Amino acid sequence: MMEYLPFFVFQFLAIIIGLLAFSALTDNYRLILIQIIISVIVDLLAIYVVRYIKPNNIFVYNIYMPIEFLTLSFSAYLTLNGNKLKHFLLYGITLYCLIALVSFILNGFSNFNTILLILGFILMSSFYLFILISPNIDKSLIRNPFMIIVIGQIIYFLGVTPFWVLRDVLLLINSQFETKLFLLINKNLMMLRYAFCFIAFTFVFIRILFKKTQRIIQ
Repeated sequence: MMEYLPFFVFQFLAIIIGLLAFSALTDNYRLILIQIIISVIVDLLAIYVVRYIKPNNIFVYNIYMPIEFLTLSFSAYLTLNGNKLKHFLLYGITLYCLIALVSFILNGFSNFNTILLILGFILMSSFYLFILISPNIDKSLIRNPFMIIVIGQIIYFLGVTPFWVLRDVLLLINSQFETKLFLLINKNLMMLRYAFCFIAFTFVFIRILFKKTQRIIQ
């Protein structure tokens, strides 16, 4: 728990600023905010399950996986409004949902679904890369702070995906090393991811304050 305290701090900061700026947020920002709120709830629920119900909390994260995928994917979809790349997102979302449904029917929720996790990470990194390469989207981090979130998502998903692909091999080589490497990679990239969300929401909030100040002066 304490290892992840820094990213919990950035999550709560992002939530606070996001809620303060909520009225000015477009739907793509709001979906990011919803994902962060759900992520906090899921992590707290997972801790509660382990401490007070049973030692296996994997089912909590198996349920969370599709929720995270859908919120982040539709946020990317809304960002690509009017872009032909949106069709690829819909195909990817549909494919993921079908695979998730079949996987959970066959395997249930008790065993961690690594394949579904990797598939989701690959698709989400692709979706946010589409935003980054789209010629119709303003790439200025000041004018369009959502690009800060985009960069954070790409860094996180591209950073953790190789670990999950090689995880079984690492477990066979040295399980202790695998655990330490996971904490190092996931903790730092997660912290960066939510720090970028906090920064983006802060830019939007500052813009709101600036507009209010201008109205008062006028």
